[in-house]
Amino acid sequence: MIQAVADDEERGALGMHYTSVPNILKVLNLRKCMSNICVFDPACGSGNFLVIAYKQMREIEVEINTRRDEKGRPTDIPLTNFRGIELRDFPAEIARFKLYLSRQQAQQAV
Repeated sequence: MIQAVADDEERGALGMHYTSVPNILKVLNLRKCMSNICVFDPACGSGNFLVIAYKQMREIEVEINTRRDEKGRPTDIPLTNFRGIELRDFPAEIARFKLYLSRQQAQQAV
C-alpha cells in the first residue's frame, strides 16, 4: 500500500523498498526447496564435500527460521539426501560418522 501513496523519489530517499508477493513466496518456500536437494559425491573419501554441503544448508535453514521467528524448529533437511560412493570401507565409515556428527552438532546449535 505504501508504494501506491509515496512516489518513487520519496521512497528511494527514505530507503523504502517494495517486495513483491512472488519474491516473498520464493524466500518462504526456500526451506521446502532445500529439503528436496540431493547432494552426491561419486568419490567421497572421508566425506568432506558432503559434510560441508550439509552444514552450509543447515546454516541457511537456521537463518530462515530465525528471520521467520521459528527458532528451534526441527530441520527439514534429511541426512539421507547426502550420498557418496567410496570403494574402501574405512573412509566410507568415516564419512558416514562425520555426517551423523554434523547433524548432532547442528541440532545442538539450534
